[in-house]
Amino acid sequence: MKPYQPPSASSLPMSELTMVLLTVGLGSAVIGVVAYIISIYLWLIILFPLAVGFLGGALVKWQIKGAKLGNAAIAALIGLFAGMLIYSTFFASGYVHFRLEAEKQLAADAEYFGVSPSDLLDDLLIYETGSGGFLGFLKIVEREGIEISQVTDPSDRGLAVTGVWVYVYYLIEAGLIAGVSTGFALDAGRQPYCPQCRDWIEKKINVGHVSTQQGPEFRSALRLGNISTIKEYIQEELFPHPPYLDVVLMRCETSPSCDGVLTIRQIRKGRRGSTAIKILDRYTVTPREADFLANLPGNQFDWEPGMASKPDFSASFGDQSKEIEEG
Repeated sequence: MKPYQPPSASSLPMSELTMVLLTVGLGSAVIGVVAYIISIYLWLIILFPLAVGFLGGALVKWQIKGAKLGNAAIAALIGLFAGMLIYSTFFASGYVHFRLEAEKQLAADAEYFGVSPSDLLDDLLIYETGSGGFLGFLKIVEREGIEISQVTDPSDRGLAVTGVWVYVYYLIEAGLIAGVSTGFALDAGRQPYCPQCRDWIEKKINVGHVSTQQGPEFRSALRLGNISTIKEYIQEELFPHPPYLDVVLMRCETSPSCDGVLTIRQIRKGRRGSTAIKILDRYTVTPREADFLANLPGNQFDWEPGMASKPDFSASFGDQSKEIEEG
């Protein structure tokens, strides 16, 4: 038994990684354009960037799971790439929209002076700000500012954000979108992965649980590789009450000869009566060690903390409220 290490970036299939980047790039660009079109009519600060980040994160997570890219660092980079591309496309769409509307208004004047509307617009930007093109557009926005008002009161002019605070506002929006999409990607990339089969390890066996009082001693024994002593700590109570440590074994369904992953989770009561789960440790175990763990007299059915009673496999459960924290 040894600490779990995700596969290295060099071991990931490059063809799959390339396809994921292309798909995520295209999808992120579409999300950015659609988000800008919606923002023309309505844009709720904080809420809408979070929603856009959620869409980007869902796209990234779907691609990472489908392509079986089991590396958290690579997944996080893809999530960050998606978030930044979404906001870049969103911002670029605003610039294109500005130019189209301005050139339409300048069409008659441009014809009179014998120049193109685009050239006339750049001349005006240079005259007003000292810069043409995109830089001139930024300076115009910085000078004119962004107006934040109440949706419920259209007559309220609200708060005008100008100067350097415009860029602070943009950074906050970009951070929200990129942060949410990266979080989704990390959640996907942290899942146990079998490098031999190039597949996710999804078969779950609940080995049992350990009391919080014995937790430090139990985790110390695992770090020393004393897997045979686990049975001294495992408790057989089917439905323990938090707080306690949950011991979960995950095995590759493709081949029983592959290594498994042993996960130690801290279970405690969260806010509003929910169940909070935090991953403390993960270890790679050999097939022989996995067989030993699977036969310990703990919870052998697929049970999750938060279920109040013995599972009835003939009926479906209602949604269990959980807060998941990745260690």
